[in-house]
Amino acid sequence: MQLIGDGSLRPRLEEFIADKGLINRASFLGNQLDVTSLLEESHVFVLLSDWEGLPISIIEAMRAGLPINATNVGGVNELISDLINRDDNDLLKKRL
Repeated sequence: MQLIGDGSLRPRLEEFIADKGLINRASFLGNQLDVTSLLEESHVFVLLSDWEGLPISIIEAMRAGLPINATNVGGVNELISDLINRDDNDLLKKRL
């Protein structure tokens, strides 16, 4: 699993992954200027945000032909119709 981006919740996510014993399965890549090759090597795109405008990252994932799982926030519904409510962990697990 590759995690692209950065933010205030990254330390909590790193701790969660360590607590679950998944350190060997996750890579924190931080902010990236060119994600095209990373997306081309991926199998799925996930954007779990509390807030978004119109996310360019989803457009990039669409261009790479990836299945997309995203939360129903902000302008995401302008791009994706079958979204996950932010608190619906069961649906997220099922889709992943």
